[in-house]
Order: sequence, then structure tokens, then C-alpha cells
Amino acid sequence: MSHHHHHLKYLKEKFMEVINNPTTAHSSYKVVLDGSTFSIKQRYNGRTDSWYLDVYDASGNVLVFGKKLQLNMPVVSLNVSLMPLGNITVRQIAGTKTTRISRDNLGSDRTFNLVYYNLEDLS
Repeated sequence: MSHHHHHLKYLKEKFMEVINNPTTAHSSYKVVLDGSTFSIKQRYNGRTDSWYLDVYDASGNVLVFGKKLQLNMPVVSLNVSLMPLGNITVRQIAGTKTTRISRDNLGSDRTFNLVYYNLEDLS
């Protein structure tokens, strides 16, 4: 077997934290990630059957606005105290059947979790 070495940045997951987000259609909450506080506004849009997030830093600066939640797609990359790099994204619980992220399946105890990954640059 031949091994192809791709010259990419190798990122190793340092830790993953499940965000205990509200399951109401519209919510605002604060979350502490890597020691920094972020404000998140989360809303469900029935017309598109999708969830959207706004993320603000502790000073109220908009980091991302109206970002649609998609499986394994970063919502926002957070430079927490410059380093390390972290991502808020959505993961699916292992062993669950794939369905779209919808009104009633997003939450810390549901099929889809909103999670924060802390990434360590290995390159």
C-alpha cells in the first residue's frame, strides 16, 4: 500500500465540550469556552427548517451573524486569547440515523449537539 503524505496542517483535537444550549425556538445564552465568555443567540426558522446562530464576544463584538447550523461545518472559529484555535460546530451522536438538523433534534441530550472543539496545531 502506498502512503500519500499531504502537506496539510495537522490539527489534533485537544478537547471537545458539548454546549448545553436551550431547546426553545429562540434563545440567548452565555457560554464560557477556554476561559472566555461568549454570547450566543440561537433561533429556529420554520420556513427553512433550520437553526441559525449569532455569536458575540464578551465585549459584544459580532463574531458571526445568522450562520446556519450544518453538520460538522464550523459555525465560527474563535481565536481565544490569540491561541488556541477553537471551533463551534454541530456533531451527531454516534449510532443515530442521519436526519437533518431540525426543530426537535438539536440539544445536549438530542441527536445533534452544539459543540466546541479546541484544536491544537500539530504542523
